[in-house]
Amino acid sequence: MELYDEKIENEIFASKIPVLVEFYADWCGPCKVMKPIVEEMKKELEDRAKIFVLDIERNPKLADKFTVLSLPTFAIYRDGKRTKTLVGIQKKETLVSLLS
Repeated sequence: MELYDEKIENEIFASKIPVLVEFYADWCGPCKVMKPIVEEMKKELEDRAKIFVLDIERNPKLADKFTVLSLPTFAIYRDGKRTKTLVGIQKKETLVSLLS
């Protein structure tokens, strides 16, 4: 699911299951590398985790609020709290294990 408004906070902070938010931009090369991996994870983990992508170009205020300094940034949330932040190209296995 791609989010473009400030209601993302409800989706993240009220979730009963782990959440992965990818902050990206269309012009970002590493983001393009990660796109098929994130799409695959969405299908595989649809009942066990929420996975969102957030375009920083469309949501600059949210990018600032979530302290996104580099792309792609992956933020993992559990019980409404950020538990891990990863920057750059990541292995699928790493992301999946953080959501398990």
